[in-house]
Amino acid sequence: MAGRPSPSPTATRRPSRLFSRAMTKRPPPSRRAGSAPVPRFRLEDDSRNDLIVGSFPVGNPKKTRFWPGFFVAWPSAGQTRFVVTGIGNSFNVIDSRGSNGTLDLRPELASHGKFELTMNTTKTGSSVLVAFIFLFAFQTRQFAEKNAVPVLHVEKETVDFGKVIVGREVTVRFDIQNKGGGKLVLYDVAASCAECTTILSHPDKLDADEKGVIEVKLFTAELQGSVDRTLSVYSNDPRGSRRILHIIGNVWSPLELRPHYIYFPIVKSVDSQKELRVEITNTTEGEIVLSKARSSSKKFRATVLAGEEGKKYTLVVSTVPPLEFGNNKGLITIDTDYERLPTIQISATAKVRPPLEFSPSRIYLKAGVLTKPVRKYFKLSIRSKEPVEILGHSLNIAGPTVEVTERKPGRYVRYAVFFPEGFRVDPGLDAVLTVRTTHGQFSELNLPIQVYANFPQGKKN
Repeated sequence: MAGRPSPSPTATRRPSRLFSRAMTKRPPPSRRAGSAPVPRFRLEDDSRNDLIVGSFPVGNPKKTRFWPGFFVAWPSAGQTRFVVTGIGNSFNVIDSRGSNGTLDLRPELASHGKFELTMNTTKTGSSVLVAFIFLFAFQTRQFAEKNAVPVLHVEKETVDFGKVIVGREVTVRFDIQNKGGGKLVLYDVAASCAECTTILSHPDKLDADEKGVIEVKLFTAELQGSVDRTLSVYSNDPRGSRRILHIIGNVWSPLELRPHYIYFPIVKSVDSQKELRVEITNTTEGEIVLSKARSSSKKFRATVLAGEEGKKYTLVVSTVPPLEFGNNKGLITIDTDYERLPTIQISATAKVRPPLEFSPSRIYLKAGVLTKPVRKYFKLSIRSKEPVEILGHSLNIAGPTVEVTERKPGRYVRYAVFFPEGFRVDPGLDAVLTVRTTHGQFSELNLPIQVYANFPQGKKN
């Protein structure tokens, strides 16, 4: 075709697929028969195949697509800027007179799948520039979405375990894969219901294309009807550090419990004695006999009373002083003569607020070197009947500092822990902030400072 530049002698070999799409481009309309020669841009890949990919006039900045994801702005002289997606990390550029410059990848942009490359050129005579670009590390499949960026893929984000009888333990698996090019790190997997869900196993990290399994066990003894429990998966996926997974199903029981758990409202004193009742109804046509109510904790006493024998019962649970500060927990078990459900269980909880209490109860950090300063806030609540003074605080690690941000005598003190830029958070960090007080029983209060619970120990982010 008239006006099409002639290929160089080295361009007779078959080009790689990487540039096949680019070579089908029509020459720009500025190229006409009899006009002045137009500079040619040539690309040379790592197999030394010389490829002519287009012809463009110089003089004004231009943009052209050489192949999907590669763009170049080409002025006649001075600074030339490249924006490249998904290819190598170092390039040489030479003009027709031998002047040359070097294109170097800015590493900080690599993880975002976008490279900005800048070259300084020198205007010489005809201002004709010819580019030779050498690919060093990547092949066609390495494009932006796989360029050193981890991608957490979950095959099914919702798992339905079906319909089961109450009391059954259900094991659930979530198949995951790292569909990115960088290493995927799973910092933590946390359940919305810590009482009924146990994390059995999950991988700490996944290399590119590697697969793994998150396995959990669901205890249905305290569940009833439609169930929807969630897992929060924390990772270094740049698209979102938290992924929520769902466990759904239906839990059926021949005995209806109202309520199906025992929770005593906040108890003000360890000497408090409270009582709660649970109504139990047989939903089957036959009779079910209940007997031998018992508690796994000495802090609770359980008794089952028959209303309508075989049909209706009342469970009476009371606290047994002295209780302990914090959560007092027990599991109430009742025997039945129903073949498919020999026992039923119901949890009992009574919380006694301590006179001094941190919220949150601990501080979590992400392992690695901090790229910017971080402040973690917490509050010390005071509910003591006797006067309490805060004597001071201390931290058992060097680097961070503690600030008092607000103080309400006799009510609370607000703090902030300041972690400076460059502070290294080791995966095995187990630091403690200690606050000293004049309270007789709570003279020292400790606030743990830790890395996310399941961060791979001994490995850096």
